[in-house]
Amino acid sequence: MSSNQLSRIYQQTKELKQDSFGIVTSWRQSQSKVENVAGTIKLESMIRQMGYGFRKMKGVWPECPNPNIPYDECPEEMKVMASEPSYFIPGISKKQIISLMTHFKQDSCIYGGKDEDNNILLIKNNMQEEILGSFIPNTSSSVFSKIGKHKFSFENKSQLTNILFDQ
Repeated sequence: MSSNQLSRIYQQTKELKQDSFGIVTSWRQSQSKVENVAGTIKLESMIRQMGYGFRKMKGVWPECPNPNIPYDECPEEMKVMASEPSYFIPGISKKQIISLMTHFKQDSCIYGGKDEDNNILLIKNNMQEEILGSFIPNTSSSVFSKIGKHKFSFENKSQLTNILFDQ
């Protein structure tokens, strides 16, 4: 998938008049492959039961291996880089994406929408929010996503631009 195709995913979300999107996973490095596959099947089912479609992605994130420790309290030396299947969900509400994050005991999820002044947020499991910034195709950092062979990340805490919901 090219960066143009990736940009089209965002454009299609806009054209479908979706006011929001979320990104979440069910994968945990501390779980067995069998548990992770079962979680992925359950996540896909829950997304469909909510009435949404999704686009599969790959996410890379420094995960806290203990889901009982709030992410901000997890020591840096304890975190492990996790490469995991993730889901881009157009139209999902902030409450619903948080519900999925909580259900699957994730460190965080991503949410963007008009209800957040078009900001893209990293929502942590302690409910603290961080503005990620603008979408940057063909880049990666310590935290990035990937669809096919193409990586993208968000400009961390920098000047914001509306990447999805032009007014």
